[in-house]
Amino acid sequence: MPDSTDSTDSTDRAGIDREYRRLRTPLMTWVTLGSGSLAVLMAGEDAATSSGSLPHAVLFALFLTTVALLNWRAHTTVTATGITVPGPLRTRTWAWSEIHTIRAEGPMKGSSARSAHLYRTDGGRSALPQFDHEQLPDPVAEVDDLLATAVRLGLLPAEPRPGAAARVARGERRRKAGRRAGCCGIAGYAALLLHDFYAIFTDGRTAGTVTEYGVTALTIALAYLLLDRLGELRHTRRTA
Repeated sequence: MPDSTDSTDSTDRAGIDREYRRLRTPLMTWVTLGSGSLAVLMAGEDAATSSGSLPHAVLFALFLTTVALLNWRAHTTVTATGITVPGPLRTRTWAWSEIHTIRAEGPMKGSSARSAHLYRTDGGRSALPQFDHEQLPDPVAEVDDLLATAVRLGLLPAEPRPGAAARVARGERRRKAGRRAGCCGIAGYAALLLHDFYAIFTDGRTAGTVTEYGVTALTIALAYLLLDRLGELRHTRRTA
C-alpha cells in the first residue's frame, strides 16, 4: 500500500520543479553570430597570409563558439535538490543550502530587459540562462513565485542566513570594481589601436598584437586592485 505521507510530500514538492529553456532566439543573438562569423572568415583569410593575424582569428572563433553554446546549450533547471545550469563546457548545480537568493535584475537604461541571477551564500553570483524577459512574460513575478515556493517547502529559510548578506554585498563591490577595470582595459586597448593607426600613417613602429593584449591585461589587473581597494575604503567610511 502506498505511503500517503510520501505521496503528499511529492505533490507539495512538484511545485518547485521547473525548467527554463529557450523559446525564441533574440535578434541580437543572430546579429552577433552573423557578424562574428564574418569576422572569423576575414581573420582567417588574413591569418593565411600573415602569422600576426592568427591570434585574432583564434579569439574570434572562440568568442563565436562560446556565444553559440551559451545560446543553445544553456538552460536552467530547478528541483527540490537545487538549481542546475549547463554551461558552455560544464554543468553546475547549487544545492538550496548554498543559495542566498535569486533576483530578477535590470532593466538597463533605455531597455525593459530583465535577467535572473542566483546569489550564493559565499557571495558569488551566477546567471540563470533563459530565465529572462525574452523567454518569460514577467521574470520578476516568476522569481517571486519561485522564492515563495522554496520558502514554503523549507528549501530556503524565511530569514537570510547569518553573514550571507554581507558576503553578497562584498561580492557586488568586487564585480563593480571588475566592470570598471574592464572599461579601463578597453580604454587602454583603444589607445594602443590609435597609436598603431598613427604609426601606420607615419611609417612608425606599431605596438604589435602581443604588446596590445599584454598591456590590456596588465591595465585591467592593476585597475581592479586599485578600484577594489578604493571601493572597500569608501564602504568602510559609510558604515563607520
